[in-house]
Amino acid sequence: MSQARETAKKLKTVAVVEPDAAVCSSLQFALAAEGMSVAVYANGRDLVDAVDLRPAACVVIEQKLPDITGIEVVDRLRARRISTPVILLATAPEPALRRRAEEVGATIVEKPLMGNVLTDKLHELIG
Repeated sequence: MSQARETAKKLKTVAVVEPDAAVCSSLQFALAAEGMSVAVYANGRDLVDAVDLRPAACVVIEQKLPDITGIEVVDRLRARRISTPVILLATAPEPALRRRAEEVGATIVEKPLMGNVLTDKLHELIG
């Protein structure tokens, strides 16, 4: 096996759904700097429709998406028995969203992202 393939196998893949191109680019850069590979999905439906999410060690998804909400995406993943850890990015999440996220096993990280809060949470969830 080539060294590039061995390196790719060692990287943990994070699936990211973020509609803001600048934020998405920043997330890709930050996660790559932490030694993770990133699979970007254009919207929530693309992630839900993905044939195989097994390579993803974690999903990072914006709550406010143009097609469906992040928590609806998590509901659909859980209905498919996909138990991959999920980090839901939300600005000023309401108590109802916090309860719903807890019910489906998603972790909320509040935006704006400050410091290393997202990468620290990723390392906590996936090592």
